[in-house]
This record gives sequence, structure tokens and C-alpha cells, in this order.
Amino acid sequence: MATIRLAVIERMKKNFDQTAFSRHMFDFSINQKDHILQVTFLGNEKFQFTIKEVSPPKQNRFKFVTIESPGDVSNEVEQFDHETLNNAQSRAHSWAVRIEEDYRIAAPEDNELENFRTEFFASFDHSKTADEHFTEDEKSVVTKKMKEFEKKLATLYEERHANHQQMNEMRRQIEMLKKSVEILDKRTWLSAACNRVFDIVKEVKGAKKEISNLLGDMSNLLPDNSSVTEESQDEVA
Repeated sequence: MATIRLAVIERMKKNFDQTAFSRHMFDFSINQKDHILQVTFLGNEKFQFTIKEVSPPKQNRFKFVTIESPGDVSNEVEQFDHETLNNAQSRAHSWAVRIEEDYRIAAPEDNELENFRTEFFASFDHSKTADEHFTEDEKSVVTKKMKEFEKKLATLYEERHANHQQMNEMRRQIEMLKKSVEILDKRTWLSAACNRVFDIVKEVKGAKKEISNLLGDMSNLLPDNSSVTEESQDEVA
């Protein structure tokens, strides 16, 4: 029967320290009769990572199996075949990261910000924004404004100590908005842009007033929305 070395376990623990938890949040059982390795997450013991040896090997090739909860696509138990023990144990870190992802998805919504989204778009629905597409001159204006808007978001991100991944994702979202000006009518583009910006700021825990100001800046890209924006900002102040 294959066995796992203590040096491998130590390396695994160091990798777990790079997640939202730490090595101390995991219980390790190694080289037992029914498993080579079993890692249990102490925060919720339904989350387990197990390596077992398959005898005889499947298709004369797959010698090991990992049994994982959460798996790659859900928090239900999933099973994966591996040719080598090294391949099997290398999945442990990504398994630990998926636990964090499950907790993040299950986290309660910020009701205050979601209520503000509803309030903002309720008033926005009564605006007189035209349904026609942007003219070439308007596209240039919007693109220029979006560049300025990106700088404002970057400043907010820095103040909120956002990481590089969040910053890059924000810039990718802004770039998508710039390109969509070419194909969307004004109302659809502005609705999409405001929603996207709301989610961008929410990602870095922006405050309600900060979101209101940023959405106000974006609404004012189209002149007939300025009154709506001012009303929304007056409610927040």
C-alpha cells in the first residue's frame, strides 16, 4: 500500500496557510487502512478531502482516487481518478480554496446596498433617456468619461486596499462597457453600466454614499438623467 510522507503533509499545511483559514483549521489523518490521507475542515466537518488507493488500478492506469467535498462544481461529494499519488495530493490546496468560495457565496447580502440599487433604478426608470443609439460624437464623450471614471474607481480601490486581481477585474469590466457603447442603445447601456459599477464598488465594500456619487457621475453621461441623479443623492445625504 502506498503511503504519504510527513514532508508532504508539512508542505500541504504551508499551502493551507495561504488560504483564508490556516493549517490549524484542518485535521489530518494519514496512512490508515481505509485511506492514505484524509483532511477534515474543522469549521464544517462535511468538508473533507480523502485520498484512497485503488486496487486493482482502474483501466490498469488510475491507481488513486480523491474524494472531495466541496468538489469542482458544487459542495456535494465528487470523486476524481489519478495516475500518481503526487497528482492526487496536489488537489488539496484547490479544495481548501473552494471551501472559502462556498462561504463567500453563502455570505448574507448587504441589504442596505441592495435596497439602494432598487431605489436608484426605480427612479431611473422614470427618466427620459432616449432609446436610440449613441452618435459618433456621443461615443467619444462617453469613452472619455469612462476613462475618468476608471481613475475614480482606481482611487477608491486603493483606499479600500483592493488586491491586484480585483483591480484588474475592475478595469476589464470598464473596458467591456467602453466596447458595448458601439452596440447598445442609450437606455440599455446606461442600465448595464450602472449595475456593473454598483457591483464593482460593492466588491471592495464601497459605502452607500460613495456608490451614489459614482452612479451619479455615470448617469450624468446622459444629460436628461441629471435630475434623477440629484434626487437620489439628496436622499442619501
